[in-house]
Amino acid sequence: MMCAGELSNDPCDGDSGGPLFCQRPNGLYVLHGIYSWGRCGAEERKPAVYTRASYFIDWINRVINTFGGR
Repeated sequence: MMCAGELSNDPCDGDSGGPLFCQRPNGLYVLHGIYSWGRCGAEERKPAVYTRASYFIDWINRVINTFGGR
């Protein structure tokens, strides 16, 4: 698990399973987390909790390879 937040934008009810993307300096976006839980609305010092996507990278790649990326 990891925490992330922004004062102007945060996940809310119904957003579970949504992505946390971070933009690299080259402009590409990388999936870093999957929203798990948190308080609805952006509040200072109360970040949202995400599942760390890198923990599941081997499983994600196996599923993609099994189903051909469909």
